[in-house]
Amino acid sequence: MLRFAIAAVAIMSLATESFAGPFGLIRRSSNTTNNTATTYNRPIAQAFLGTAQGAANYMASVMRMGHHGNPTGGYEGVGVGSSPQAAISNCCFYGRKPLRDSGVTQGSNGMWYACCRYN
Repeated sequence: MLRFAIAAVAIMSLATESFAGPFGLIRRSSNTTNNTATTYNRPIAQAFLGTAQGAANYMASVMRMGHHGNPTGGYEGVGVGSSPQAAISNCCFYGRKPLRDSGVTQGSNGMWYACCRYN
């Protein structure tokens, strides 16, 4: 009887593992007809990402630095710092490529978020 109980527990644990995790055996289907990108379960409106200031505003609103899309094309650098100039100078490619557009804003956590776009 003890062997049967151990075997049942082992089978149930393997069965639950097949449903869990990103590499589970059974995949959940998702709605692929919606073209709106999401980050951290928040929708990203493409109109806000059209300018570097809009991208900086979005980063400050979610308090996370990251690349959320650049619909205008070209290179993009993002940075965060304790002052506006520090955030801009922490952007990738800053001072190495010609600057096309930049934006900086302060988040509710007190940090400054910057986005620089280059040609």
